[in-house]
Amino acid sequence: MSTHSPGGGGLAIDYMSSEAMDLQYSKTVGVLTRGQKIPALKYLHDDSWELGASNWTPAFAQEFKAANGYDIYKYLPILTGRIIDNRDVSNNFLFDFRRTIADLIYKNHYERFADLAAQQGMGIHSESGGPHPAPLDALKNRGLNAIPMGEFWIRANTHRIEAHRRLYVKQPASAAHIYGKQFAQAEGPTSIGPHWEEDFYYMKPTLDRVYCEGLNRLVIHTFTHSPEEAGKPGNEYFAGTHFNQNVTWWEQAPAFLRWNSRISYMLSRGLFVGDVCYYYGDNVPNQVPLKHVEPGLGEGYDYDVCNTDVILHRMQVKNGRIVLPDGMSYAVLVLPDWKVITPEVLQKLEQLVRDGATVIGPKPLAAAGLRNAGKDITALADKVWARVIQDKPVRRY
Repeated sequence: MSTHSPGGGGLAIDYMSSEAMDLQYSKTVGVLTRGQKIPALKYLHDDSWELGASNWTPAFAQEFKAANGYDIYKYLPILTGRIIDNRDVSNNFLFDFRRTIADLIYKNHYERFADLAAQQGMGIHSESGGPHPAPLDALKNRGLNAIPMGEFWIRANTHRIEAHRRLYVKQPASAAHIYGKQFAQAEGPTSIGPHWEEDFYYMKPTLDRVYCEGLNRLVIHTFTHSPEEAGKPGNEYFAGTHFNQNVTWWEQAPAFLRWNSRISYMLSRGLFVGDVCYYYGDNVPNQVPLKHVEPGLGEGYDYDVCNTDVILHRMQVKNGRIVLPDGMSYAVLVLPDWKVITPEVLQKLEQLVRDGATVIGPKPLAAAGLRNAGKDITALADKVWARVIQDKPVRRY
């Protein structure tokens, strides 16, 4: 761990193990609640993914075979960069390997966490999609949240300088829209310095931008406990825009909070208007990047990003529009520029098109994953793309 209280260092949790999640929960939340429901405690938080790579757990070989229908051992040399049989076979194994990791993290960490919290009358708002590179299906994980959550950083010349490295709001916003959640929240405006130099004037452009990306609930990062005997400026956490009674603008803070509250309230009313829904595919890692509008989409239009889970279980067509159970609708579904697809997704696309949906994307040529070896999708793909004259590549979101 890079940041912890004295005595809090040590090994990281095994995200693919439900036993590890149970132990972590009992040693943290269990100590706090003593197994009882606490009415005032509504949500539990699991912060951003900062573990780095995660690619094994004691039961992984058994879990892999259960998920994919074949043993992993023959193909393990592929993880060292070798080719087994041929490149297509090796790439398809890697698809299955990465997908299995993401599915185990979803099931044994985040879903287990949500289930344990629910047993005590609580929800979760995990930052369960990064923002650091991680073997995750970020949107699926965030669909478990009572409130999908991300983070954003303030402008700086020292850390996370580029916008795509500091603004992670489009992802929880899309998760909120496609999973029917009212709020999309994020911690911010985070910074690691220079310290004590931010004021409202400096924060506002960043806040304006993240509200436009879909934020409608601000989680202030950070209010550090600093007792009077610590003096001024007092104790502070190394990261976060410092927000407590020791900052020079504390007396003006109510105006800042009223401004954020008013905007959050207004933006949380009604439904987001998204003209296009981009499918980000089934590969892993899968994360939604900084909000940006493709030139082909045109100025004035907006979009959401969706995952396989939403396509399979939440998408229908009404009056030519793609609709979700909670009221969201889109004119178009756009596929990633890939030549492979899972048979399950292709079958659902065929149903959507048959029901009147507009789907844009290249015709897939093969089934994704070694688990689907021998499954010929050509006939169904030809049927879905029968009237298409020319496939145009679409950038992956």
